[in-house]
Amino acid sequence: MSRKRQKRSLEKRIVVYCEGQTEKYYVSGMRRWRHECDPGLVISVVSVDLKGGGYQAVLDRLKVAPDSNCVARIVLLDFDRYLQDEKEREQFVQIVEISKKSIKKSVPVVLVVSNKDFEYALCMHDPAYRQGNTTQFLLAEWCYKDLPAVKADEKIWDKAHQGERSHLVALRSLSKRAAIVENDLKIVAPGSDKPSPSPVKLTKVVFQEDNGAVRTSNLADLFKIAMLDGSYGDS
Repeated sequence: MSRKRQKRSLEKRIVVYCEGQTEKYYVSGMRRWRHECDPGLVISVVSVDLKGGGYQAVLDRLKVAPDSNCVARIVLLDFDRYLQDEKEREQFVQIVEISKKSIKKSVPVVLVVSNKDFEYALCMHDPAYRQGNTTQFLLAEWCYKDLPAVKADEKIWDKAHQGERSHLVALRSLSKRAAIVENDLKIVAPGSDKPSPSPVKLTKVVFQEDNGAVRTSNLADLFKIAMLDGSYGDS
C-alpha cells in the first residue's frame, strides 16, 4: 500500500536588488534577523548585488530575471543619480514604469528610494543623527575611518543596531517625511482568513519628483514586505 506524501509548503522568497555593497550587506543582516524573529515562517530574503552599475544595471536585471520563484521583487535605489545625470533620469523613469506595470502581475516590483543615498537611511537608524552630513556623521559617531570602510562593512546591519540604534528608529522618523516613490501595498498575513495566491499586492505607484529636495527614504516598504505585515514599523 502506497504512503501519502506529506504536503510541503512552498518557501516564500523575496528578491532584493541592491545597487551596491552597503545595501547588500544590510539586507543580508536583515535576512538573519528576520529568521530569528519567526523561524516558523518559511520566508527567505535574497539580495542581488548589482555592483554599482547604476539604473541601467537595474533595468537589465528586471527585464531578464524571472519572477516566477518569488512573491515580490524589491529594488533599493539611490536618488543621487537621478539628480546628477539626465541619462540616469530617463532610466529611473523606465524603472518606475516597470513597477507600475507590475501592479497587474502576481509578483510586484517595489521601489525603495533613498534620497540622496542609502547612507542617509543608515544615519536615520541613530537617534543622535540631526540631518547633518551623512559621511561626517558615520565617521565621527559610528567610528569608520572613511566612506569606503562603511561600504565594505559586512556587519553594517549589526552596526545599525548597536545601543539605541534601530531600524524602528529610522522607520518612525522617515514616516514623517515625504517619499520620492509612494507605494500602496496590501499584505496578506500568514494564517489570514482571506487566502491569496501572493501575500504581497502592489495597488498603486506614484513618483513624486517634486520631493527631490527632501532627504527621505521609503525604507518601511522593505520591512513591510519582509515581515509580511503592512503595518510594520508604524508609530
